[in-house]
Parts: sequence; C-alpha cells; structure tokens
Amino acid sequence: MLTTWIRRGNIYLALNDSATPNARVVELADSLDSGSSVHYARAGSSPAAGDRFATEAAGAAIREAEPGRAVCVMPIRPVHLNANSVPMGGAVFTLADFAFAVAANGFSDRITVTQQVSVSFLSAARGSTLIAEARCLKAGRTTCLYAVEVTDDLGAKVAYLTVNGYTVGAAPGAGKNPV
Repeated sequence: MLTTWIRRGNIYLALNDSATPNARVVELADSLDSGSSVHYARAGSSPAAGDRFATEAAGAAIREAEPGRAVCVMPIRPVHLNANSVPMGGAVFTLADFAFAVAANGFSDRITVTQQVSVSFLSAARGSTLIAEARCLKAGRTTCLYAVEVTDDLGAKVAYLTVNGYTVGAAPGAGKNPV
C-alpha cells in the first residue's frame, strides 16, 4: 500500500491508496500553494504511521512536524467527553502522547517510546479542538525529555506534560530510501 503525502512546509496531508497523482491529489496540492510538494512513501514511513489508535479511533492529526517538535490536533467529539461534558483525561493524554511520538520519531532512524510521563491537568477544554505541541528539551543517546503543552482552539491551557522517552533501537528499514 502506498500513502501519498502532500507537504507544505511542516504541514502533512495523507491520502491513502494513491499510487499515482490523481485529480484529488493535484487539487489539494494546488490549494496549499505553489510551494507544495507531493511524494510517495510506503506505509510505515510517515511521521504518524502505525499510530492507528490516535489517528483512526481518536481522530488526531499532524498540523506541523519537524525534528524534535510537532503540533498535533484532535477535534473534540462526543466520544471524548466525560460525565461533566468536557474532554476526559485519557483523550487529552492520547493527543499529547501522539504529539510526542511524532516529534521524537517522525524524522529519526531510531524508535523512541514513552518511558514515563508526568501530567498536570490545568483546566477543562471548552473549544472544539485540542492542540498539542511537543518540544524536545534534551535528546541523549538512549533517553530524551520532551515538554508537551495541550490547549484548545479558544486558548485555554488544558494540560502540561513532561515525557521521558527511551530509545529502543533502529527503526525497520532505517537508512533506506522509503520510496
């Protein structure tokens, strides 16, 4: 299976099962602007490949991604709400952990997993979208430390996390051209 990635700066748009540029791919690339590029990568080589719970079940998506930093978003849906009609901690954590994974693994030939997390829930989200920004504070040979800030689209500070990551080894196919 091939995934078509349209990239504009640090923004990625994935279109699955597109082996060649079709009218929809070209239209979407044109709508981003002339600086857009389209490339093809086997499934598993994108910054979000394999995180199916976050992307499919929870609805998380990448807004920006670069080495050591990622901004991910998740529209708040009824399934994310707790008995108080605000997004539950598990939904907030899912988005934050996904942003960490994209920042730590999206541009690396190594696999880094979450080892330990400290989370402080600051306020309830009242907007319609959660936004998580993950930033690398320190990356070592086998461990790393990231800060993840979660806000909503109205500007409310929802949560702050520190994430210790552990590098477990090289990613499958590391060093190979995925195209």
